[in-house]
Amino acid sequence: MKKIVVRVVVVLTALTGIARSQLLGSYGVKIAYTSASQSLNYPFDVAGWWVSSKTSAVSGFNIAAFAEWFDSHHLSFISQIEYDQRGANLQYTINGEPASTRGRLSYLSIPILAKFNIQTGSVSPYVIAGPRGDFLLSYRDFQIHPGMYPVYGKFKKTMLGWSMGAGLETGSLLPVNLLIELRYNLDFSDSYNDGLVKMRNNALDVWLGVAL
Repeated sequence: MKKIVVRVVVVLTALTGIARSQLLGSYGVKIAYTSASQSLNYPFDVAGWWVSSKTSAVSGFNIAAFAEWFDSHHLSFISQIEYDQRGANLQYTINGEPASTRGRLSYLSIPILAKFNIQTGSVSPYVIAGPRGDFLLSYRDFQIHPGMYPVYGKFKKTMLGWSMGAGLETGSLLPVNLLIELRYNLDFSDSYNDGLVKMRNNALDVWLGVAL
């Protein structure tokens, strides 16, 4: 993972030097608090610990490097590479007793977002939306007594999804632009589907960033 991030930073730095004058409007880094969860559906009666199970959100963090391209008066495009934490807290019943376990997934995520900016002076609001590709890096599966049910081990390794959100960006208040962004992420399809149980990622991120 560290090698991938270093290589991405090197590539972004090189592109910045080549295209800064025309194509590249700005670039920077972001960090986010994320509230991640997973939809859980089982349309048929199932046995075992799935019975009466449900999921709730877990907290995590994301980091990202981004570049903003083709910056016009109101419209630009953002390419971003992220380390994203996803997962869920699972409440279930086994042997008549309630229990819970937490699972964690790590993704390399690459969203391409259209950004519509409303320039109002020192602080400008904006909205973003666009597709996203996710690549599974690692996971810590649910721990189900007396052993592990390998749900995350059977998750799809690559996924396509959609991200949308809104934010605020400072203008000339500081030498660098600061931004705060709220973004919702959802997948187009299930990450896990064995014919009985279906699971799909979703998350709400709060990003803080610096743009140069």
